[in-house]
Amino acid sequence: MAIQIAEDVFNLTKSFPINQTRILTDQMQRSAISSSSNIAEGHGGGSRKEYVKFLYYSNRSRCELESQLILAVRLGFADRILSRAIMEKLVSIGKMLTQLIKKLETPQPKTHNPKPKS
Repeated sequence: MAIQIAEDVFNLTKSFPINQTRILTDQMQRSAISSSSNIAEGHGGGSRKEYVKFLYYSNRSRCELESQLILAVRLGFADRILSRAIMEKLVSIGKMLTQLIKKLETPQPKTHNPKPKS
């Protein structure tokens, strides 16, 4: 879903007036890419702790993108219907990230491996 959001953001920002929105366009695209990339980078890491750290980074980028999307709509650059659809996905992925982080941060029960009897 994070990759779909990045694709949606790139498609949305194609219609922004270039001379007025270059910084906002670049930042929105970077935030969208960062969110999906951090999920992948964390998943490819070596530990739960590392994965959780990158999920937090992803969520931060998602929050940045929400703010930037609101600004783009308020300034009249972004289509409201497309923006609403992207915002709904951002909220949804935020919930997913929160649930995954909670799950990964929950201590895992230690498995008891009794010594084999001789």
